[in-house]
Amino acid sequence: KKWIIKALDRASERTVAWVLGGRDAATFQRLYEKVKHLKGCMFYTDDWDAFAKVLPRERHIIGKAHTVAIERDNSNTRHHLGRMRPDEPRSSRKRKR
Repeated sequence: KKWIIKALDRASERTVAWVLGGRDAATFQRLYEKVKHLKGCMFYTDDWDAFAKVLPRERHIIGKAHTVAIERDNSNTRHHLGRMRPDEPRSSRKRKR
C-alpha cells in the first residue's frame, strides 16, 4: 500500500510539495527535505509519531484544530483517485441476461 503525504499552504490551501511512499518516517523525511527551506512558517500536524521525529520542535504544532484544510484536501484526493479504480469492468454495451 502506498501513501501520498502532502504539505499544504494554509493561506492558499494549495499543495506545496508531496511524496509517495510508505507510511513511515523515511517517507515523511523526503517530504520535509522539499519544504525545510521555507523560513518563517510553522508545521501544523496531527499526532502521527513520524511528524515529531522529523520536524523541528520549535516549528511544529500538533493538533486537529489546525489540520482541517489538509484533511479536506486528502478527502478530495481519495475521492478523485477512487473514481479512477472501477469496482467492476465497465462497458458501453448492455449486458445480456
